[in-house]
Amino acid sequence: MKRRFSFLISIYILLFFTYSDRLYSQRSDLASWIYIEADITGSHWQGVLSGEFRLKDNIGKVDLYSGGLFGYYLFSKAFKMGVGYEYFANDLGSGKLESEHRTMIQSVVQYPVANFKLAWRSSFMDTFYKLSDPNFGVRNRLKADYYLEKVHLKPFVYTEIYHELESGIKHQKNRYATGINYMIKNNQQFDLYYMIEDYHSRKFTRHVIGLGYCISI
Repeated sequence: MKRRFSFLISIYILLFFTYSDRLYSQRSDLASWIYIEADITGSHWQGVLSGEFRLKDNIGKVDLYSGGLFGYYLFSKAFKMGVGYEYFANDLGSGKLESEHRTMIQSVVQYPVANFKLAWRSSFMDTFYKLSDPNFGVRNRLKADYYLEKVHLKPFVYTEIYHELESGIKHQKNRYATGINYMIKNNQQFDLYYMIEDYHSRKFTRHVIGLGYCISI
C-alpha cells in the first residue's frame, strides 16, 4: 500500500518538474471550470450525463456552457468502450452564443489493485460547427488515483495529450492535473483540482481551478 502511494506522489513530482520550465515562458490565463455529472451503471453498461460552466480572463468572463451524454459497454472491470456527444455554447459576449458539437468514440482500460487505480483513456473525436466541416482529433489520458479510506479522500493526478488529424498528425495541447475527490457517500463525491492546459501551437497556457459534483445512481 505504501509503495502504491509513493508511486502516486512520484508522478506528482515528475509532472511538476517536467512542466515547470514552461510555466512563465508564454501567455497565460486563469480560468475556473465547474461541472456536475451523473452516471447510471448496469451489469454490462454505463450511461453518463454531464454539464459544465467555464469562466476565463482571470475568472472574470463567461467562456462557455456545455452538456454531454455518453454510453459505454462494460466488457469487464478492466475495460469499457462507448460513444458520446457533447454540445458547447461558446459565449461571444453581448449575449451572443456560438454552438459547437463533438462526437466521440472512447475506450478505457483500468488496472485497479486494492485502493490504487491506474487508467488509460483513448478518444477519437470530431469537433465541428457544421457537419460539413469536420475536425478530427485524438486524445489520450493517463490517470492514477489512490483512495484513503479513513479520511474518504482520493488524490489523483493525470496527464492528457491532444492531437489534431487535419493534414496529418499535429500536436495540439497537453493537460496536466492534480486534485482530490472527497467521497461524501459510496455514490457521491465532490471534486477539487488544479490543471495546466498548454497549447503548443498557440504558445498559450491556461491555469484552471476546477470544482465538481458526481453522483452514481
